[in-house]
Amino acid sequence: MKKMALALLATIAVVLGLAVAPAQAAPYAGSVPTSTTITAVNPPNAGQRVVVRANVRASGARVTDGDVYLRCATVRNGRTIVRLGSTVAYNGGTQRIVGPVLNLARTWGCRLYYVGGSSVFANSSSDRVAVRVR
Repeated sequence: MKKMALALLATIAVVLGLAVAPAQAAPYAGSVPTSTTITAVNPPNAGQRVVVRANVRASGARVTDGDVYLRCATVRNGRTIVRLGSTVAYNGGTQRIVGPVLNLARTWGCRLYYVGGSSVFANSSSDRVAVRVR
């Protein structure tokens, strides 16, 4: 009788232990490194929006979710002027991104940022690209 009671208690402990422990099938959020590139730039006239073609890649995986935004900056009279584009949902592949209005005729440095959010893809940013506004 004692052996049967101990076996029953051991079975209950094992079942409760398995029921409480969560199973994890996917990698943790932000664990897959990504690289962000600007593949083409449409230089605007002063007062127009900059338009770029963007691509986000991950080694061994296709990035299909997350958000991207374009940040452009220039220096005028010793002060940095920053313009931020609106956040756009990224759906994979090469995507057309409409950035901020650049109202000064000069060279702007633009960088594309990818935000993975709660997905498994890590945040990344592109290299700085010079955009000449006419």
